[in-house]
Amino acid sequence: MEGFPDGAVESRVRIPLPVFLTTMSLAVLVPLIVFSLFSLNQFENTLRSSDEARIMGRARGISANVDREVAGLISTAGALSTSKVLEAGNYAAFYDQAKEAMTYAHANVLLLDLSLQQLVNTRVSFGTPLPKTSDPETAQKAIGTGQPHISDIFFGKVAQKLAFNVTIPVIYESKPRYILIVTSEPGRIKELLQQQQLPEGWFSAVSDRNGVVVATTHSELPEGNLDRPWQHLEQANEVADRSSRTNVLGQASVLANQHSARTGWTTTVWAPQADLEAPLAQTWRDLYSASLMAIVLSALLAYLFSLPLANLIRQTLNVAKEIGKSPSLPPIATPLREGKTIGSTLAAVNFQLLERQREAEEGRALLDTLLEHVPDGITIVGGPDMRVIANSKKAVEWIGKPGEQLKVLADDHAEAYGIWFRDGLTRPQLQQLPLYRASRYGEKIEGEYFTVKRPDGNQLTIDVSVNPVRDAKGHIIGAVSCWRDVTQRFLAEKIIADNEKRLKLALGVAGMAIVDMDLRTGVV
Repeated sequence: MEGFPDGAVESRVRIPLPVFLTTMSLAVLVPLIVFSLFSLNQFENTLRSSDEARIMGRARGISANVDREVAGLISTAGALSTSKVLEAGNYAAFYDQAKEAMTYAHANVLLLDLSLQQLVNTRVSFGTPLPKTSDPETAQKAIGTGQPHISDIFFGKVAQKLAFNVTIPVIYESKPRYILIVTSEPGRIKELLQQQQLPEGWFSAVSDRNGVVVATTHSELPEGNLDRPWQHLEQANEVADRSSRTNVLGQASVLANQHSARTGWTTTVWAPQADLEAPLAQTWRDLYSASLMAIVLSALLAYLFSLPLANLIRQTLNVAKEIGKSPSLPPIATPLREGKTIGSTLAAVNFQLLERQREAEEGRALLDTLLEHVPDGITIVGGPDMRVIANSKKAVEWIGKPGEQLKVLADDHAEAYGIWFRDGLTRPQLQQLPLYRASRYGEKIEGEYFTVKRPDGNQLTIDVSVNPVRDAKGHIIGAVSCWRDVTQRFLAEKIIADNEKRLKLALGVAGMAIVDMDLRTGVV
C-alpha cells in the first residue's frame, strides 16, 4: 500500500489511545486482584488452622498443668505410705507427719482401714470421731488394682464441701493394710485455669468422668453441680483431642478438648467464633472495597494520564514535519520528560528528590512494620531530652495503656510503664532503671527481670535488655529497650520448684533417698 513500508499492513480498527491505555491498565490490574483473592483464601485456611491449633495448645497446656498437680499429690501420698510410724500403727505420729507434709500442698490426708473407716483425717484434730469415707468407689478400686486412682468430684462428709481424692493402697508383705488418700478441692484446679491467662472472650473448663464441671473460668457454667452434669462437655467428649466448631452455651465457638489419661478428666477451651473471624471478615470487606476502588481509579487515572501522551504524539508529529525547514524547532509543551536542557535538568533533580523521599518513606515504613509485628516489647528513646519516641504494638498491649501516654521522659519510665522489682513490692529508683542507665551513661544491659503492673490489675514478669545508640562521633543519642513477657515461664518454674519442695519434704519424712543412674554406662 502507498505510504507504508514493505510488509506493513494498515489496520482497519483504530482504537483511541486513552481507551487503549485504560484497557491495558485494567488488564494488568485484574490478575493482581485475582491473585489477592486467592492469597487471602489461602490465608483464611491457614488462619483457621492456626486458631484451632492455638486453642488446642491451650487445652493441652491446662490439662498438663492439672496432671502435674495430681502427679505431685500422688508422689506425696506415695512418700507418706512408706512412713515407719504408720507401719508401726502409731496413728498420732503419722497424723503429725501428714499434717507437716501437707503444709505446702493445699490438700489434706486421710487414712482408712480396709473397711473404709477413717482412722486419720488432717482436716480435723486427731482423735475427732470420723465417719467412713465419702468416696468408697475410688478406695475399692485402689484396693482391687493395687494402683493409685483419682476420683471424680464428690461431697465430703467431714469437710462439708466438694473435693476429689488421690487414693493409693498401703501394702505390707504383698497385702493391703491401709488406704491412703490425699484429698484436694476444686478451687486448686480453678487456680490452674486462671494461671493460663486466656485471651479476652476465651473460656476454659475441666470436667470429671461424669461430665461434672470441676472448675471453669465461665461464670454461667454449672460448676460443681453433682445433680446436673454439663451436657455440652458430654458432647465434647465425643470429639476429644481435636478442634470442632460447635455451639457452647448458645454461642458459636471454636472448641478444643483434651482428655487426660492420668485423671480421666477432660479439659475444654473455647473461643467465640465471631471474635476469631471478625478480622478476616473485615479483611474480605476491605479487599472488595479496595478492588472496586482500584478498578475505578485505575481506569480514571489511565484515561487522564493518556491525554498528555496523546498530546505528545501529536506535537512530535508536528515537529517532525518542520525538520529541514527551519534552524529552530518549536518547543514541545508537555509535562512528560521530553524537554532539552531545562527538561532534562528538572527531570534529573526530580528523580533525585523522589529517590530520597522513597528511601525515607521505605525506612519509616520498615520501622513501622517492625514495631507493628515484632513479637517482643520494643521501646525507643532519643532526642535531646531522651524521650520515649516509639513503642512496638506488643509493648503497648502488655503495658495496657494508650501509646501516647507512654511517650514520656526516660526519667519517668518506671511510673508510666508500671515497672517494679521482681518482688512486686518496691519500685526501682531512677538510677536503677535499665533505660535510664543506657541513655544517660551508655551502659549495655542484658537479662534483668522486673514486674510490670498493668492498670487492669494483672502483672507481668519481663526480661529486659537495653542497648545505647551512638552517633558517628560516639555520642549517645538514644537507646533501644527490648523486653519479653516471661510470666508463664516463671509460673511454670514456680510450680516445678513447689513440687520439688514437696518431694524433698516427703522424702525427708519417709527417710528415703534418690539415686540417679545412667543405664547405658552404669555411672551413678
